[in-house]
Amino acid sequence: MLDSGVNDGEHTPMLLVNGIDDAQTPIRDLYLLLEHGAPEEARVFPGGHVGQTPRTYPTIIDYIGRRF
Repeated sequence: MLDSGVNDGEHTPMLLVNGIDDAQTPIRDLYLLLEHGAPEEARVFPGGHVGQTPRTYPTIIDYIGRRF
């Protein structure tokens, strides 16, 4: 996607949520998305997959609420 320029085009706003030690979606992928295209919002949590903390889901829900 990066080589084709897809990431640099217009896209819907998105919230990027990642765990700092996520093995499924490495943190470098989040930084790559932030470096290309329109600005996004990002939240990095401690831990692994999606950074499962008590604040993870409320952060996502708050973002969705602000979009509507």
